[in-house]
Amino acid sequence: MAQREKQAGKRTASDPADAPPSGSAKTAARGPTAPGARGRLTPVSDRPAKTDRVSQLEQERDQLKATLEAAAVRIAALEHAQAQVANRIGWIIDALQTLKEDTR
Repeated sequence: MAQREKQAGKRTASDPADAPPSGSAKTAARGPTAPGARGRLTPVSDRPAKTDRVSQLEQERDQLKATLEAAAVRIAALEHAQAQVANRIGWIIDALQTLKEDTR
């Protein structure tokens, strides 16, 4: 097997391939950028992914709103039914007390 020769000493930045990228490492890793929201730079390659994510979140928000509205309608129906049951129980109690008094 062939083995690579080890270089002694530190590398120099004289070779353009070995030179550190201009700006920070994070900036270089993001690729080309374009102005985004609030003056920040947004990677051009991230725009479609962000647009897809935003539309996905909007759909989820709309579904949650619909679920919340349905739950509110259901709660109102249950509260109405509970009030009717309480009224009927009260009516039955009154009727039984009237029967009890009549039998004395």
